[in-house]
Amino acid sequence: EYTARMVAAHYDLVDIAETLLTNGADPNIEYGGRLKVTALAVAASHGHKEVFAILADNGADITEAFHLAVSKGYADIVADLLDRGVNINDQEKGGYDKMTALMTAAKLGHKEVFDLLLEKGANMNLQCNEGNTALDYSLSNVYPGSVKTYSYFMTLLEHGADVGVKNSEGKTILQTLDCSEGCEKYYQAL
Repeated sequence: EYTARMVAAHYDLVDIAETLLTNGADPNIEYGGRLKVTALAVAASHGHKEVFAILADNGADITEAFHLAVSKGYADIVADLLDRGVNINDQEKGGYDKMTALMTAAKLGHKEVFDLLLEKGANMNLQCNEGNTALDYSLSNVYPGSVKTYSYFMTLLEHGADVGVKNSEGKTILQTLDCSEGCEKYYQAL
């Protein structure tokens, strides 16, 4: 059951969002079970820029929306949130892995968001709960015939990603590479 603000955010109803906020609606009320969401997170997850801006301008918490916008690949909303001062290296609160935005962009193959985060100085060497870095996630879902290429991996190496970081099992990226063909390009790069 959504709140009125969430309905406005979900359906991009700008006038309703403005009216609710003008009349004192709290933009940070959360709804949901285990994983609670706000109206700003709903707007970010649907790419509704106008309602998103109205909510953000009226004091909505931007951190949760940041992770959702990254996971959906909405580079323009991610850029807006970075301009608003969101912590580029924040690790998600609700998920098990506690991934950073750069890890998510690398894992999901959102190139525009990935490039933006690197340009803005995201820390490539932060680790999630399992000890993985963006470099590890850059190889997720990369296989012969996949849409995502190994360019994320190479870009991170070119930007100075630390190949010596050990995951929670004490293994580096070199020790965790698991591919049936085409590994030589990764080994050569390392």
